[in-house]
Parts: sequence; C-alpha cells; structure tokens
Amino acid sequence: MLAQTPGFYLIALTISMAACKSPGHEATTPQNDFIYAEASQARELDFHVKETSGLLQVRSGLWTINDSKNPGIIYHIDPSTGNLLDQVDLKTANTDWEDLAADSSFFYVADIGNNLGARQHLSIYRISLAVLEGAPLTKIDTINFSYPEQTSFPGNYNHNFDAEALIADDGGLFLFTKNWKNKRCKLYEIPNQPGTHDARFISEFNSQGLITAATKNPSTGEIYLLGYGYDGKNTPFIWILSNFQKGDYFSGTKVRYNIKLNRQTEAIAVLANGTVVISAEQAKASAPGMWSISWD
Repeated sequence: MLAQTPGFYLIALTISMAACKSPGHEATTPQNDFIYAEASQARELDFHVKETSGLLQVRSGLWTINDSKNPGIIYHIDPSTGNLLDQVDLKTANTDWEDLAADSSFFYVADIGNNLGARQHLSIYRISLAVLEGAPLTKIDTINFSYPEQTSFPGNYNHNFDAEALIADDGGLFLFTKNWKNKRCKLYEIPNQPGTHDARFISEFNSQGLITAATKNPSTGEIYLLGYGYDGKNTPFIWILSNFQKGDYFSGTKVRYNIKLNRQTEAIAVLANGTVVISAEQAKASAPGMWSISWD
C-alpha cells in the first residue's frame, strides 16, 4: 500500500434533480440560467494523481490516471478517505491519456488527447479487468482510430477534433469530443476490437462548453458529461443525458447543472453506492481536487 501525500481534496455536492427539466431538443439556454450545485466537506488526496484525467469504478474500486507525458500507471484510490491504495504499471506510453471506461471483461484507457489537432493516429488500450484485481499484466490490445472528417492537422486550437471523454456501452466504445473551435460536442462510435478503425460520426450537440469526461450510470442508464465553460473561469458543469435512442445519446432529454467552482474538472465516475464523483487536476490551484455528488 502506498502512503498518502497531502494535497488533494474532496468536496461533497448535493443537487436537486427536480429543480430543472430540459426538453429533448438541443439546449440553447444561456449559462447564467442554469441551476447551480453547492459544495462542502473538503478533503485532501494524494499528489501522485495531481493531473487526474479519468475516473473508473469497477468491482475492485475506484481508479484514476494522469494525463499527457506522465507515467503509464493506473492508481487505485479510496473515495471515502482519499488514500492512495495501490497502483499498476500498464507498461505502455502515455501520450495523452484522458479517460477510462469498462465493460464486463475489459477496461479501456483512452489515449485520445489532441489539443492542437496534430495527432493523426489515436489509440485506446484494452486490458483485462482481472489486472485491477491482482492478476499479472500479460497482454494489452490496441485499438487505433482516426476521424475520417479530419483532413488538416493545424497544430493550434482552431479545430474540432480533440476528445477527452469515453464510455463503453452496447458492445462498442463511444467518444465525446472537446471542440475548441465551436464549443460543441460530437459523438462518435469506435469498435471495441483491436485493429485500426475510422471513428463513425453519430450526432452533434451544443454543449456550450468543453467536454472533458463521460460516464454511464449503471443503475439508471443516464449518461453524465463533465466539462467546464470557456469563459476564462473554468466554471464546471455536468450534462445529464436520458431518454435517448440506442447509441445516439444526444437524441433525448438533456439537463445541465453548473457547479460553483473555478476549476478545470477532468474526470467523472459513478461509485458502487450510486454517488457521482468528479475530479480536477491541480493546474493553478494549490492542490488537485475530487468531489462527490449526491442526487436527490
């Protein structure tokens, strides 16, 4: 077991789901009209995960990763105490790890970060869930993909082909983009099998901000999209997607909650008890942070 290092804190948020309803069509409400969440109960967590950029709840507990150019390690953390419990070296390069997802057999590490739009080959690593339960790491499958619509690779932020959010669902992988140019979000599907694939465009949504993580609530089937506003304050928000057609998560009801934090939130997961957890890297703050949300 690893010793805890001070510096990472956890805040509990409580949101009333009944307070806001959204129609099934694309939301266009100004950000000032969105309902806000309240924060409390700060705790420190370990600086080993100061660039936390993905959260995953599986049978063995809660896991996180760091993003670009950090070691290729996945970290086991205790969501109730903030302690760092263990770590597993996945023995693969971390070009820009951005999210985690899992199905019944595998977990997926999304090496999909593309801030400057210059990456022509993106990857998702597929690894047996048994590795997170103590089994030896014997094999890593690589799922390579690209966006067929991307024909230029500018090396700047003037593009819509970055992504930091991934879920595994219905036998496939679904990626939500982080559009720097138009601040919207595109949905793509990628096969969950090793090989080289084209990402299949499904639909687009006016997210009114930069989407940085995604997860599915296994109890309700809702999809949670985490992000932050492009207003210089990094105001976080969560979109809740429900009542959608199979595979098109933007086709149903959308409800948004802004969160009263000025933080660059980067990861989201649903714990075994149903609590939603989000995290933010340290960035310019004194410490990285993680927050839990209790839905009424």
